[in-house]
Amino acid sequence: CGLSPQAIVGFAVVISYASIGFVVLWRTHIIQKFLEPIAMCLYIAFVLAVLLYIVAKDHWTQMTEQFQQFFEMLGSIEDIFAGDSAFESASCSSPKKPNKVARTKQ
Repeated sequence: CGLSPQAIVGFAVVISYASIGFVVLWRTHIIQKFLEPIAMCLYIAFVLAVLLYIVAKDHWTQMTEQFQQFFEMLGSIEDIFAGDSAFESASCSSPKKPNKVARTKQ
């Protein structure tokens, strides 16, 4: 993980002391009165974040669908001006007939 062995030992010592302290505070019922409002705030923040995600995802989906339709329309307009439309090839152009020249034997 890129840490030296001394740093890993230091982290292990701090995590051990923090865990022991948490257990002592939990068993003496000191930490519950602080964790209750924090947990409630985190829960409300989580619910609001999920709702915001749902709204943002819905708007993003609608926006990408509209952009897709716009670019498809833009492509068809581009095809018309480029002379590649099916309408132009079906109604405006006429097939060229080859000239039949009668050849005579000399």
